Amino acid sequence: MAVTVELAGADAAAHDFHAGRPGAFAETLAALTAARAAGAAITVDTPLTRSSYRALAGLPVLLRRHHVARWRLRVLADADVAAAAVPRTIPRLAMALPHALHAAERARRLGLPTVIVDAPRCLLGPFAAHAEVTAPRAFAPACDRCAARDQCPGVDAGYLARFGGEELAAIA
Repeated sequence: MAVTVELAGADAAAHDFHAGRPGAFAETLAALTAARAAGAAITVDTPLTRSSYRALAGLPVLLRRHHVARWRLRVLADADVAAAAVPRTIPRLAMALPHALHAAERARRLGLPTVIVDAPRCLLGPFAAHAEVTAPRAFAPACDRCAARDQCPGVDAGYLARFGGEELAAIA
């Protein structure tokens, strides 16, 4: 049996803020404990948001403590968020992904398999081999010359419209 649980932060303040209600963090931890007791292989899905990316480094220890089998750090698309919330939710990838990569490296050192979902390969550095692609999206002009284009998800079209593609660079 496999279970996927969304966990947006390593403490109640962060997770409850994203969930939109107090007590959500405690409920999520109880669900992790129950899933583990039932023998489930647990995957935790963490959305990468403007308010969560700076606090990702605290999650690997918490996830190991709860016997999580796999961690997915997920780059959001506009469709994942209410339209009015997009500007205050979706971060610039060049700012957020270094924090995600740092947290993923901490997780790796703890023996926690981690993937970064739907992030452009050019911003993943040595972690590109641990990327997971769920759906192809849009590409900046620089991506036309990229050797990794066939394995890259690109970025959300809304992201490109808001931020442009200057932070994306072709991999030789």
